[in-house]
Amino acid sequence: DALRAARSGLALHGLRADLLVASRVLPRHSPDPWFAALAAQQEKCLDHWRQDVAPDLPVREAAHLGRDPQGPDDLAALEIPAPDDRTPGRADDPWWTEEDPDAEDGTLTLTWCLPLPGAAKADLRLVRRGDELLLTVGPFHRIVRIASALRRCTVSGAALADGVLRVRFTPDPALWPRTS
Repeated sequence: DALRAARSGLALHGLRADLLVASRVLPRHSPDPWFAALAAQQEKCLDHWRQDVAPDLPVREAAHLGRDPQGPDDLAALEIPAPDDRTPGRADDPWWTEEDPDAEDGTLTLTWCLPLPGAAKADLRLVRRGDELLLTVGPFHRIVRIASALRRCTVSGAALADGVLRVRFTPDPALWPRTS
């Protein structure tokens, strides 16, 4: 699904999707059965977006003008409202770190988290290369410099659940400062 891939690709690069715009939406009520069937197909797709693909995003509909939009007047005729009053552009740093002390042996696990809405486990690849993490989500790639505390750790696993990638790091005793 192209929409899922696009959302996860944007998130991989720290960009947020504020809304979805469905372009060339046909009028819903038409006496022509062929035209009405096309409009019904579009409505089914829009419902899928709203319920399954991006339930957290508003979906705006841009009417079909009968031609490609050309110039500012055509764009204004589409009447697509702004998503909200946030400043457009790159979102705040999407990564965060969680600390999980292992109750059994006292080993600390640090988890580096990144929201990847729409990502599928089958499309996800991770490779650690020195101080970098090479991430692939579908057709999208990114090289991320690992946070300084995590550079002294080994990658002990990763999981993708509820649209969040969690990469687990375990301190490397040879590189981690001793507390005693």
